[in-house]
Amino acid sequence: MAIVFGIVGVVALIITIYFGLIAPSKKDTNKILKNQELLDKKIMGLEKNLQTFRDGIAEHVSKDESIRAKVEKADSSFRREKYKESYRLYREASNLPSSQKNELLGLLLMGQGISVGAQCNYLKSIEIFKKALEYSGCMKDKGKSKLFYNIGLSYQNIGSIDLAIEYYSKAIKLNSVDIWVYNNRGNAYTTKGQHERAIEDYNKALKLDPDFVSAYNNRGNVYYLLYDYVRSLKDHNKAIELNPGYDKAYNNRGLTYAARGDYEHAIEDYNKALSLNQKYTMAYNNRGISHYKRGEYELAIQDFNKAIALDPEYKRAYNDRGNVHLIMCEYERAIKNFNKALELDQNFTEAYCNRGNTYAEMGEYERAIEDYKKALDSDPESAETYFNMAITYEDTGEKEEAIDAYEDFIKYANLKHTEQIRSAKKRIKELQKAIEQKK
Repeated sequence: MAIVFGIVGVVALIITIYFGLIAPSKKDTNKILKNQELLDKKIMGLEKNLQTFRDGIAEHVSKDESIRAKVEKADSSFRREKYKESYRLYREASNLPSSQKNELLGLLLMGQGISVGAQCNYLKSIEIFKKALEYSGCMKDKGKSKLFYNIGLSYQNIGSIDLAIEYYSKAIKLNSVDIWVYNNRGNAYTTKGQHERAIEDYNKALKLDPDFVSAYNNRGNVYYLLYDYVRSLKDHNKAIELNPGYDKAYNNRGLTYAARGDYEHAIEDYNKALSLNQKYTMAYNNRGISHYKRGEYELAIQDFNKAIALDPEYKRAYNDRGNVHLIMCEYERAIKNFNKALELDQNFTEAYCNRGNTYAEMGEYERAIEDYKKALDSDPESAETYFNMAITYEDTGEKEEAIDAYEDFIKYANLKHTEQIRSAKKRIKELQKAIEQKK
């Protein structure tokens, strides 16, 4: 039996990567325990807003305008993260007389929108930005580009990725030297799995600014997703060189080490990330997975406990802690953890798969198959689930069903499943031979 664990980063992009963790089994074919390790791609949202609006709205207001002082004060409040205050000041400024009235109405509405968006009320920010669009015909290209950028950012934060890309692209047409727009559009392409296009955008950003730390981190994440660990390490090393206090880069480099089986260096990086940010839930969870892979089960459970203490609704920590209990043959504890994960997310593929693994180990094959089917309802291309289902069908003597499941596994498997693909092909031949002999 093998388990599926779990590990993400951009606001926010959460990208899930699965690794096959091999656990003892009565069969020579091991199930895949789904354990997700998460790349931290949190480089959008507030961080991006602050970067883009460091100069604020006032730079677009003529120096001889009487309202400039009010707008500068609003910009200052925004930069100091006084978002309710900046919203109020931008709103007040929009009611003052100005010779740039129509242009400034659009810009000041944008100021109100970013103040609301910085408080994570993205739907409201989109509503305000759309009002600002009514005045975009009076705005200069630089101001209009900022508006398109912020609309894209708000859409990205609510998961409307196609709309985010559309507005980022509009922003780039008006201002082709804004590194953050390329960076965010790269993140959006990453979310859609369009990795080559993402790399192109990060490359453009780095050509404009060779010291752009976030672009190195993000490009390193994409190389990781493409299993190009050499380039991934190179980019994360560069991000850390440029910013030794960048906790997310240490977390992400740790993942790359872990993917190469170098858990010692992975744990060192997670330790560094946690020394920089003691409330870094994701790093605790990722370190727990590396401890698990080293057979250090008690240390793994301690890390998952810490992740849950920091965020009681962190579903992945329950899933991963359940896997450790499963590998320790503590089945009731395992099921309790998977149940909690599913209580938090009823479409959590990995938890269904792992609970199915647990029921299979307990000999409750019907319940195991039921859970595997639920996992496939939420993710019809889950290779790990098909593989585990095939093994369970073998346990119940359903050879044809097992062959079908193995074939589906091969259909959806990728580079990380090389060993299991060989095993599946071997089992298909053996099962087909057994069926023929029985005729």
